[in-house]
Amino acid sequence: MSAINDLTGAKKIHERIIRISNEEKLNLTKLLSPAGYKTGTSYLDADCFHGTKADNLAFVVEGISKLDNLIYIESGIIKNLDKEIDELKNELKSLKGLKLKIKTMQIVEGKSLKEIADELRYSYDYIRETAADLKKENPTFTPQIS
Repeated sequence: MSAINDLTGAKKIHERIIRISNEEKLNLTKLLSPAGYKTGTSYLDADCFHGTKADNLAFVVEGISKLDNLIYIESGIIKNLDKEIDELKNELKSLKGLKLKIKTMQIVEGKSLKEIADELRYSYDYIRETAADLKKENPTFTPQIS
């Protein structure tokens, strides 16, 4: 697998978690609706809180609070994944020639150094040294896969 594809896949998973959490928040608010109005939410109807409905209020408020926290965390993860993807793309744009080919094959295509050497018809040692030089040029760059 390639690093960019891995990061994009992880981003889709976290976006789905946010979508499902928002749907669950809506389902929780429906617990407080009157018996005949389950498809909508009524915040003004006094009938919303009679009987056991008042007991559900604390449960609903706590559940929505937990979901809001989850959505906040997931949004931060998505921002970090976007940043990682942008860093990968910017690094690729800054390279030329053989270094660009090697890094593209590593990051985008997810190939090993041995596969790159075979495909480009260079010796494995030369490709390994060039890849090591690339790491030395940008030592702070390490793709993080979540």
